[in-house]
Amino acid sequence: MAVTEAWTLSAVTVGATEVSVTAGGTTLQTQTTAGAYQLFVDPVTNMAKADEFRVRLYEKVLSGGTQRVCGEWSLLGTQNENMVTPTFLLRNGFDWGILKLAGTDRAFSASVRKAAGATFSEAWTLSAVTVGATEVSVTAGGTTLQAQTSAGAYQLFVDPVTNMAKADNFRLRCYETVLSGGTQRVLWESELLNTQSDNFVSPVLNLMNGFDWGIKKIAGTDRAFSASVRKIA
Repeated sequence: MAVTEAWTLSAVTVGATEVSVTAGGTTLQTQTTAGAYQLFVDPVTNMAKADEFRVRLYEKVLSGGTQRVCGEWSLLGTQNENMVTPTFLLRNGFDWGILKLAGTDRAFSASVRKAAGATFSEAWTLSAVTVGATEVSVTAGGTTLQAQTSAGAYQLFVDPVTNMAKADNFRLRCYETVLSGGTQRVLWESELLNTQSDNFVSPVLNLMNGFDWGIKKIAGTDRAFSASVRKIA
């Protein structure tokens, strides 16, 4: 698999108005070229004591949804290492932004790398499916967990912002079988509590032997969720 450099910044000054990494200006973009992306930033060259900058990833869960924060990182004071984000499987309207929160305007260089030569797809989606005390399968939309076997690297995006409220508690799980013919068990788990302001993103997981994701209400009111499972293979 090859790697390409999709976008770069070369010593672009960042101040109190957020700068788009993919455009170099102060208008966030909604990029839709699907792929596996990773952001590299050089904060070493210019940052100093008392500086504080924020890096954010924005993406839509579904193509017709709302672009929201999906990841956030802070850079505080002088730096001695370059910064790198995890890999994200993006497609529906994404961008990265860099913003000064305190200190002096500084020039940043950045590189957005993309995995090339791979097949990228949106494997499964949910569109406003109501979730209650019985776990809902993300890959089927019903209450029977599946045992998917299409091998690939997968990432789950969920919109908890639209409907979650105070006192709500929902659980997200990924299930997988370690060996083909084995037992499907919980592989990864996270919880969503109360009102939410950001879209939720799971780690990228390499799945193949009998997997699914589930969403379940632990407390509060039944809520409708939209979700997207992205795949690269």
